[in-house]
Amino acid sequence: NGSWFRVANDFAAEVNNYVVGIRTCDLDIPEVPEGLDEPAYNRYVPTVDPEIANMDRIEARVADETYGVEFCDLLSRSNHLIHVKRWSSSSTMSHLFNQGLVSARALLSDAAFRERVSQRIPPSHRAIAELISAGRPQSSGFEVVYAIIHKNRNTQPAELPFFTKLCLKQACTQLDLLGFKY
Repeated sequence: NGSWFRVANDFAAEVNNYVVGIRTCDLDIPEVPEGLDEPAYNRYVPTVDPEIANMDRIEARVADETYGVEFCDLLSRSNHLIHVKRWSSSSTMSHLFNQGLVSARALLSDAAFRERVSQRIPPSHRAIAELISAGRPQSSGFEVVYAIIHKNRNTQPAELPFFTKLCLKQACTQLDLLGFKY
């Protein structure tokens, strides 16, 4: 509404230092071919890497909620829960980070969600389906990955807008408290 605020230098430094310290995932996911949007990319990945399954737009309801939660966009056999979005606005990036957090919380706390998700995991990744449907899984056995599609593949989290970095820090702090790798 036309009001501008200055972020305290120590707060900004705290957020920036945290984000710079986030470990880069060692999972080698395929580059995004020119012209592919997020859904097309999620369909493309399993065609070049069968270790990764497409889970995009597969939702499972949490408890008695009307709307579902997307467990992840891509699922690796090594238990990487990969959430993918194209770099755009802070709100889109915040949605990405919260998607990973909400999914992780549901995985740990909602047996019905786990059962619904396990039924939707492709046969190629049945071991993960069995793991999550057998009871509350160990969060340390999973890694939440945020994959951002950007024209410059070398873009780093430090280059995100401040509000987006703050949302990333908050999501990762919560994932850490839950015991997930990220």
